[in-house]
Amino acid sequence: MASHVHERITTLLQDYFKVPNNGVFINPPILVDGQVLHYVPRGNGVEVAPDACVSPGVAFVPKPTASTVIPRPPGNTCGNPHARIMCEVAVGQSVGELGRKC
Repeated sequence: MASHVHERITTLLQDYFKVPNNGVFINPPILVDGQVLHYVPRGNGVEVAPDACVSPGVAFVPKPTASTVIPRPPGNTCGNPHARIMCEVAVGQSVGELGRKC
């Protein structure tokens, strides 16, 4: 479970990334989420859940179509385009723990 400070910083970071959406809440051009599972590129199915992930709306970058290309284009576990920015907020973690996560 995250600490109070960790959650406040994560929320603030997510709010900053939402500023370019100009108040658009439904189908915004920039999607800002927290803890969305993504497959690690070349991670052989390993999943990560960053504190904040920023990705384009599907109107700008559509979901990858079913493809015979192996491996498939990187994406989250629901098949949406992979986040372009992934943030991990460190409050009271050691460098070794961050190295393992990132």
